Amino acid sequence: MVSENKKKKIMFIGSMVVALMFISSYASFGNNNISTSTTTIQKSAGPEYYVSGEVNATIIGYSQNALLKIFSNSSSMQKSIASTLSRLETNASISNYAQVTDGYDIVTGNMDAYALQHYFSNSYGASNVSVSAKSTVKLAPNVVLYYLGRPIGVATAGTYNISISPLIANGSVVALNAHAIVNGTGAINGAIQLTTIRS
Repeated sequence: MVSENKKKKIMFIGSMVVALMFISSYASFGNNNISTSTTTIQKSAGPEYYVSGEVNATIIGYSQNALLKIFSNSSSMQKSIASTLSRLETNASISNYAQVTDGYDIVTGNMDAYALQHYFSNSYGASNVSVSAKSTVKLAPNVVLYYLGRPIGVATAGTYNISISPLIANGSVVALNAHAIVNGTGAINGAIQLTTIRS
C-alpha cells in the first residue's frame, strides 16, 4: 500500500506537470501569427533633377548686423568716420559699433543697412566706403526652373536670406540665379540656392 506521503508527492508532481502543459499551450496560442520582424517600405518619388533658372525676388528687409568697409587710407577720413559713427550712435541711428580690420561692425538702429549705405556713400564717396548686410528676399510661392530646357514648377519656402551688393531699397525687385534638386513631383530636396546675377 502506498503511504500517505508518497500519495501527496505523486499528486504534487502531477499537478505541476498539468500546470506546465497549460502554460506552454497558452503561450503557444498567444503568440500565434505574430511576427517579430518589421519591414519598412519607402515610397519613391521618382528620380531627382538638378533645376536652375532666373527668378525675381523682392527685398523685404536687412539684418541688423552690417559691415562698413573703408577703402581709403586717409587718416583724416578715418577720424571723420569714427566721429560720424559716434554721432549716429548718440542719436540712435545705430545701436552699437566695433572697429574691425578694414572697417566697422555695426548694429543698426533707426537706420537700416540700406540707409547707412546711402548715408556713407554720399558723405565719403562710394569708392571710399561700402556697407554690406544680409538681405531677406521674398519669392513667389511657385517659380519655374528648368531641367535640360524643360520647365518644372517648384514650390518655394517664401523668404530667403542672401548676400547682395550694393544694397537696394526695400520693395525693390532683384533678379537672382536659382538652382535646386527636385524629385519627380517637383518637391525640393533641401532648399533653393540663390545667388546674385553678375554682369
